[in-house]
Amino acid sequence: MAPSYIAVLNVYAFSNGTKGDNKPQSDLGKVEAKGENKNEVEVVVPTAKNDINAAYEDAIHVLSTKRAREVQMVDGKTAQEDYYRGFRT
Repeated sequence: MAPSYIAVLNVYAFSNGTKGDNKPQSDLGKVEAKGENKNEVEVVVPTAKNDINAAYEDAIHVLSTKRAREVQMVDGKTAQEDYYRGFRT
């Protein structure tokens, strides 16, 4: 009974994760290596106490403010695809 139970859980877990994946998530950026060695990246880290505190306060402000809710207009084709995704699970 255990193998069939695990198989059912795996099917449910993987199929449920496809709902709403119609567009890519926000860009996380990229890192470019400059110089002769392409395996090294130079990182600038603030060392002054004022710079560290300012960066911390900025991060706290960004994390404490809520993003504006996006109004999504869904066309008929996407709505139908989402319906099929929901029906599969």
